Formats: sequence, structure tokens, C-alpha cells
Amino acid sequence: MISNWEKDGCVFCKIVSKELTADMVYEDDDVIAFLDKNPVFPGHTLVIPKEHYKTLLDIPDPIIAKLFSDVKFISRAVIKATKSEGIVILNNTIVSQSIPHAHVHLIPRNYKDGFYKYLPRRRYHYKEGEQPIEITIKEEIERLKS
Repeated sequence: MISNWEKDGCVFCKIVSKELTADMVYEDDDVIAFLDKNPVFPGHTLVIPKEHYKTLLDIPDPIIAKLFSDVKFISRAVIKATKSEGIVILNNTIVSQSIPHAHVHLIPRNYKDGFYKYLPRRRYHYKEGEQPIEITIKEEIERLKS
């Protein structure tokens, strides 16, 4: 449950209500999209549900289906408009989520654009006796299904 204080102080809710402005690129009944104020690359767009949900995990299934349908549609436009070769779609939940309103980042990508300096990648290395993470995830999926 979202408190009134949390919702009333939400920057994204203020953008939805037009109390604050943003470089809007899309709006329908349920979703808005606007440029990130601190983009990784030009065209970096945020897509948010108009209704306040703290994280993606809090969004009801019908609304998240609509959100990601719009994410797909807007991604095509961002790729074309920026003449990029692709797009990365990111969501951050809780850790480093600077605004507690569910949102999806659409970041235009090109080969050798330096993006991976933001997300260093490493191979899995397990300590002796440590269970591989895929087993732990599978176990958690089964627990959640039951």
C-alpha cells in the first residue's frame, strides 16, 4: 500500500498531474513516456504507469501487460528517432531507484558505444560447496508457484 505522503511527494506523479514538466514523448490513458533528465545516451526515455506503484513488482498483471506493450511500441520509435542499432530496456527495483515510482528505462544503443562500462559483466564463480544460482532461482520459482 502506498501512503499519501509517498504519492504526494513523487516527482513522477507530479509529472503525470502536469504539476511538473518533462520532455514528454508519449501519453495514453495508462502510461506516459518522457526523456530522462540525466540520459546515458540521447533519446534515453522513461516509461511509467500513470498510477503510482512503487516498483514493477507492485503493478497488477493487466497494467504491467499494457505498460510493456507500450514499452515495445515506444522502443521502436526511440530506435528510429535516434538512428540507433538497438535498445536496452532496464528496470531497477529498490536499489538505486532514485524515484520510488515504477519505471522502465529505454536506452538507445550502438555497437562500441561504451555502455558496458555502466554494467560490468563477470563469469560465475562458486566457492566450494556453494549451490549454483540457477538451482537457487529454480527452487524459488517452484516455491512461488505453490
